[in-house]
Amino acid sequence: MITLTVNISEFDYSEKFDQFIPDLLNRIKESGDSTNPLMKIACAAPGLSTKLLKTAIDAMSQKQKDALASRLINSNEDKIISSLTDLADRYGIDITIDNAEAAVNDPEPAREPEVPAEEPSAN
Repeated sequence: MITLTVNISEFDYSEKFDQFIPDLLNRIKESGDSTNPLMKIACAAPGLSTKLLKTAIDAMSQKQKDALASRLINSNEDKIISSLTDLADRYGIDITIDNAEAAVNDPEPAREPEVPAEEPSAN
């Protein structure tokens, strides 16, 4: 087996999430979570829900946005596999792609800059 790694360093969260909010609301509605009053309100008033979801996304930490983006990418696995297979075929590469999965990778922690030791004063 061969593993192909693709790192995504830039992702326009606001534009991409805006595009998928209607789909997200439909998934919530189809999940049948009728016991959650917040879910009932979200599905009953899609315009208001869109604004609330956009506000919530804007308030998320980068790690939370990355996790949400990973779920969004993974929910489109079949389309991604199909597109990659078509692209490889166009270049004469005969491959079978078994899966495509996005995961959040924590960047390595930033190292503290080294501070030179203070020289003793000559008093």
